Amino acid sequence: MYPLPLLKILGVFVLSVTLTTACDEAGKEVKNEAEPTDKNESVMQAFEKYVEKKAAVTTKKEKEVSAKIAETVLAGDATVGQKVFKKCVVCHTAEKKGPHKVGPNLWSVVNRKKASAGGFSYSKAMKEAGGNWTETDLDEYITSPKKFLPGNRMAFAGVRKAKDRANLIAYLKSLAD
Repeated sequence: MYPLPLLKILGVFVLSVTLTTACDEAGKEVKNEAEPTDKNESVMQAFEKYVEKKAAVTTKKEKEVSAKIAETVLAGDATVGQKVFKKCVVCHTAEKKGPHKVGPNLWSVVNRKKASAGGFSYSKAMKEAGGNWTETDLDEYITSPKKFLPGNRMAFAGVRKAKDRANLIAYLKSLAD
């Protein structure tokens, strides 16, 4: 396993190269493709269409690189995560078949369907969220619950440090049969 400072440096390098290349290429193409196509379309509207079109095109290699970066960020230590979880025990329990508190019991939450802990009264926003609690979703939610899912009732500002979140998610992953 690589030391964390090396991974951070590598991540910054990859990000800067990617952004530089993307900006250079976009600058060349924008001149040709982001021109208004009719009299009623502004330059800004043409540019927005162009950006949306380009954003929709993601190569398989870009997806693989994103997945590897996400894996690295989310590789945490469950033992350390248990200590980070102490922030959560005010509102959550983590024992198998444990009771709900202000928030739902978090036993086996990783990959569980959102808003599915029996007997807990979820917010409308959470009920409508859909999908499962993937590691990526948990990371984004724990970073800023209100930003990730506006309208949810979790009154927690979030865990700012990526390593703390990674450790916390590793701990949550360990809470399963």
